[in-house]
Amino acid sequence: MKFDHKKEPLGPHNLDVLCVLFGGLLGDMYGETRANKSRFHFKQSNRNQEYLHWIHAFLSLRGYCNCQKPTQKKIIGKNNKIYYALRGRTYSFTSLNWLIDCFYSTGTKRIPNDNICEIFLTPLALAVWISDDGTASAKAGVLIATDCFCRSDLLRVAGLIKRKYGIKMNLRTRGNRKDGVSAFNLYIPRSELGKLQEIVKLHMCSSMHYKLHL
Repeated sequence: MKFDHKKEPLGPHNLDVLCVLFGGLLGDMYGETRANKSRFHFKQSNRNQEYLHWIHAFLSLRGYCNCQKPTQKKIIGKNNKIYYALRGRTYSFTSLNWLIDCFYSTGTKRIPNDNICEIFLTPLALAVWISDDGTASAKAGVLIATDCFCRSDLLRVAGLIKRKYGIKMNLRTRGNRKDGVSAFNLYIPRSELGKLQEIVKLHMCSSMHYKLHL
C-alpha cells in the first residue's frame, strides 16, 4: 500500500511493514514521537550498508520513507574515535503512536507484552532482530545483544519463542551496564541452528546470512 506521507492513510498498515518495524525496535532501531506523530530511525555501520539499504528499500518502496538512499557519514564517537555509518528514518505517523507506546510505555525501552509479541514477532521480525543485533558465535551458536532489556523481559520473550517456534533460547550474563544494572544477552545454542535457519533465512538480507552460520 503506497500513500502520500503528508496525508495519513485511511486503511491499516500492512503486517509485513509492522513486523519490520517491530523487529527493528527489538534491535538497533529506535522510535520517537514529536507533535503527536511517531517516526522510526535506523542506522548501521558502513560494513553493514547492504543490510541498511535493504531496510531502506523495503520501507521506501511501500511509501514509509524518502526514496533517496542513505549516504555514508563520518561519526565521531567516544574518545574521538572516527567511524562511518548510514542513517535513515521513516516519515511520521499518528497511526503508529501505539507502536511507540508498546516499547516505551515506561520511558525506557521494554519488550512489549506477550499478546503483542505473539502477533508481530513473526519470522520476518525475528530475521530483522537477528540481523540488527545477532552475532555468529562458535560457542553459543547465535548471540543476540540484548543489554538494554531487563532479565524478566528476556525470559518472557525466550519462553514465547520456544512456544511459538520450538527454538530454545538461553540467557548469558554480561556484567553490568553503565547504569549499574545487570546486563544479559540471549543466545541460541548450536543445536537449535537448524530450526532457526529454516524459519528466518528466507526473510533475511543475504549479507546477514553469516549470522546464521551460513
